[in-house]
Amino acid sequence: MHGLFKSSIHCPLCDQTAVLGEPFCVLPLPISKRQTLYFLMYYVPYGAQELPVRFELNIDKNTTVKQIKAKVKQFINIDEETTIMGLAGYDLKKLFSNEATAGDIKTASESTTQTTHIMLYEQKGKSNKIPLMIGFENELTGEVKQVSYVRVLSVEEDMNTAELYVEVIGYFWKYLVEIYDEIYKSKMGVGNSKEFVEDLLVKAGEEKVEDLLAPYFELYIINKQGNTLPLNYSEKVQLKDLDVASLNIVWSRNSRVIISQSINKYSEHNEYITNKAPELHITLNHCFKSFISAEVLDEQNSWYCPQCKAHVQGTKSTLIYRAPKILIVALKRFKNFASGLKNKTFVEYPLTGLDISEYAKSSVGKYDLYAVVNHYGNLGGGHYTAFGKNAVSGKWYLFDDSCVKEVKENEVVSAAAYVLFYRRKDDDVDKYANCTFDLTTNVKQLNEYRGCLLYTSP
Repeated sequence: MHGLFKSSIHCPLCDQTAVLGEPFCVLPLPISKRQTLYFLMYYVPYGAQELPVRFELNIDKNTTVKQIKAKVKQFINIDEETTIMGLAGYDLKKLFSNEATAGDIKTASESTTQTTHIMLYEQKGKSNKIPLMIGFENELTGEVKQVSYVRVLSVEEDMNTAELYVEVIGYFWKYLVEIYDEIYKSKMGVGNSKEFVEDLLVKAGEEKVEDLLAPYFELYIINKQGNTLPLNYSEKVQLKDLDVASLNIVWSRNSRVIISQSINKYSEHNEYITNKAPELHITLNHCFKSFISAEVLDEQNSWYCPQCKAHVQGTKSTLIYRAPKILIVALKRFKNFASGLKNKTFVEYPLTGLDISEYAKSSVGKYDLYAVVNHYGNLGGGHYTAFGKNAVSGKWYLFDDSCVKEVKENEVVSAAAYVLFYRRKDDDVDKYANCTFDLTTNVKQLNEYRGCLLYTSP
């Protein structure tokens, strides 16, 4: 019943390849991943004067960020050169290069336990990007609670604190005008960020900007050591001397009504709205192709190279060198045993005529399914059932604890399938297909038939 794998491992250090033979009883197959990925994205214009745009995309996993931006440009007027893509929640998790793929983005978004969004941020083309977090202060505890996804400011490398303050004022000028009108019940009468900033500085004088803005917000620097420091306009310290990692704008009590109503608003681009990603049709052949494809070993499964005398993350590829007569396939539905999560993707598998010659050293014949183990639930708790095919009558039966009943063939293929049992087609087995035995059948015939069902290794 045993088969044999032929595995090749290539060392990235010495460029040598080792060939290993590995016997197997059960063939563990990864469930093929989606080629088409679903993304819910936001495009965030620079500054608060325009609403962000939410849209949905179904894209190939190998699509690069550069190609994604070109696709988005077809329905939103973005500048591909100055628009950046990031994974964001209340803070900025990651920025992606133009060469990163949709698969990289999906992996990054699934690796965090926090709620995140995939964002396209419009930028002004300046060299540095500073994450700007948005929060309210709890008046009782003094703790700051973040209330919206992070924005990204464009700043020059030689900016000082006063210039950064002006950049923030210009970014949020529209909100500040609304707050001013709400506080003082009058219209400020300015139409753009430059006008607003100039008017503000004239009213305040250069030394009193913080005092004038106190009814609106306070601004803090978070340095790369994790310390939070108040940002002072009047000090005019170079940003590079402060080791700035991010900013936090904390809106005042007077600002909360306007900010709460406005900060998370967005428009929706209906032309590209979908009903989520279409279900990917995955077959057992897809899983076999994933199994034999080359993979780079992770650190936990590194290989000891006898040439380099060190553990390396080699590139491994596997082929079925010798196929067994009884092929037991286990679908790898449990990726992480610690999490208890289960991959419930439906995998279509054939009842007859499974041909694995493409994944083996040579033609090995075809296989017919004769049993399936099903699993329902997850690692923390679940239930097992089984389908079995009567070798004499050819009928399928469901075994569910003490209950056994006949089922139709189309019921045998389901998303609950966990372990598949295939028997290689053979002339001496086929001649007994659909045969019947009665009391006159002699012992020699019965033993001959039974011997065809109990295979040994070739």
